[in-house]
Amino acid sequence: MNSQIRNIRGHHLVDIANFLYSLEKDRSDYLGRGYGEEFVRNQTQIFRDFIDGKIIIKIVAGELDDICLGNCQHRNKAEIPCDNEIGLQVDTQTAGFFLLKIGAMYSFAQIEKNLRNFYLDQHST
Repeated sequence: MNSQIRNIRGHHLVDIANFLYSLEKDRSDYLGRGYGEEFVRNQTQIFRDFIDGKIIIKIVAGELDDICLGNCQHRNKAEIPCDNEIGLQVDTQTAGFFLLKIGAMYSFAQIEKNLRNFYLDQHST
């Protein structure tokens, strides 16, 4: 089976990790922060396809990715700008937290442990 490649910004790795552990909480959190239903549906589908092995991801930094292009209401705000030096730094640093590299492609099977370990590290007491 030929997997489709989807570009995913480094900071969205956190979202994938959260999705693995709490789908409903993760989705309602996005809606509560002002993201629209279309964006949440798009992001959820990309995450499900990745976890199910239907797609592989290429980690990108400082540019719009396939999640942002899914009608992201926040892509032009200053919190995590998409296509400038700040976005590049945030995405690169976040990918590093997962021990992953910008420009590399990964299947879920290849990085599942990285995602789960990051989540557990962030939520341990």
